[in-house]
Order: sequence, then C-alpha cells, then structure tokens
Amino acid sequence: MLIRHGNTDDNPWGVSFMDMLHRSNMSHLFHLGPDLERQGLVLSGNRYVSATERFLPLYEGKMVTLFDHRAADVVRSATAGKRQDQPRYPSDEEKRDPNRCAMPIYWVDEKEVKSILPPRSAILGICVATSPTNERTVLSTLIPWAAVANNFTLLLTTDAHDSVLLQANLGSLVFDYAARQKIGGTALNQFYVKQFPVLEPSTYNSPVRAFSESEELHKWVVPRVAELVGKRLRHGVLGLRKQDFLARHFSGTPRGARQYAELDALFFPPLRS
Repeated sequence: MLIRHGNTDDNPWGVSFMDMLHRSNMSHLFHLGPDLERQGLVLSGNRYVSATERFLPLYEGKMVTLFDHRAADVVRSATAGKRQDQPRYPSDEEKRDPNRCAMPIYWVDEKEVKSILPPRSAILGICVATSPTNERTVLSTLIPWAAVANNFTLLLTTDAHDSVLLQANLGSLVFDYAARQKIGGTALNQFYVKQFPVLEPSTYNSPVRAFSESEELHKWVVPRVAELVGKRLRHGVLGLRKQDFLARHFSGTPRGARQYAELDALFFPPLRS
C-alpha cells in the first residue's frame, strides 16, 4: 500500500500529494500565448521568456499519458460548444524529435509557480480523469518542473530517483489491474491512490534475478524509465551518463515497446523471486 494510515502513518516513499493550480479559482494566473507575445515575450521551447520574465507551461491531464509528458498539445477548437480546449496528438514524426515539447493553451508566471513548488528536476503525477473502458486505468508520468492544473495530481517525493522508481511501479500492468478493481466512477481521487499496492523502496536494492544475477533492481529500472520518458528529462533528473541511452527516445519504436514489456514483466511476482 502506498500510504497506510493507522496509529502511526506508514508512508515508506515519503509521498505527499499536491493539486497545484485549480482551474476555477486560480484561473486569473493563466495567460494565453498571444497576450504574452504582445507584452514582448518570446516562445523558447514551451516557455515564454524575456530579459526579466519567464512564464511556464500549464500542464493538464490531457497533455500526458503513460510514461509520456509529450502526448498532446492543447488547442482551442473554433467549433466546439463546450470543452473548447482540446488535445492535438502529434504525429509519429513529431514525436521522434526529442527536443519537441508539449504545447499548452495557458502559461503561468514562474514566480507564482515557485511560490507553490520550488524548482525541482522533475515531477511525478497521475491523471485524475479515468474510466473502466480505457486501455489503462492509471496514467502516470514524470513531467518537467512547470505549472500544473489540478486534473493532474502530483505525487511529490524528496528525491528524484525515488520518483523514477515509483513511476516504474505505477506504470506496470499488474499495478493497473489492481487499481482497476479498486476504483468506481471516472475520477482517480487521492484516497484511491493511497490504497494502491506498491513495492517498498527497499525492494529496489535487491538483484533482478530474472534478468541479472548481480544487478540491483534500481540500476536495472532507472535506465528503462529514463528512455521511455525521453531526452528532456533524462539528464540531471536521473544522474546518468549520456552514453547510457540510445539516441532515439520514442516509446512508439520497437525498442520503446520492449522497455514497456520488460518493466511490465518485472512486477509479476514470479519474476522477482
């Protein structure tokens, strides 16, 4: 269990939850790109910058999917009567560019984000919207430090390395099966997530006997998660050398599919015994 409440709280990962920016009562902090451009700011990647100001992208649940913080841009539909902000999914060719960023519809002043969550190398989060008809119930990933809407709940740890290991567990097929039996409705609320089954941190210091007799589990897991989440997060966040990775970081490739499969297989108990 991720967090077990009792006489003393048992929280081995040291996880705290955060809904950073509520889209209703904090919308006054949201700025459209054209408005920032009229103020003289320039788009760099997916951030607006000037000599004195920086505005960070507002990540929403619709922009991410499992192990992927670049799943979709957000665009404003000219024809939709409701839910005008819609996802636009990039082509495979766009996804193969490791420098491509997901583009939001809104940006938030960096100073406002710092006042809520000081800069860190990466943030782990889970999409709140779900459904038993979806291919996966739990969509979690690491994203760059940025502004985040409340439809993507953050799971904050004290160490980026722990966030990577926890993402491997949250992204596994066996974890998703357990989560699907637990939830009801279409919202993945925090009280569900706290009850989901996860391995304790100490487990990752054991050897991966199914794949290697000597390599500790965390050393086997981290490079695979790093390759799936992509170039933008792999340096600094994970503290690994550039040569530890292939040049292509796109989960739609055969190698990406293999990384998914190996991580899924790892969490089935027979392979860890």
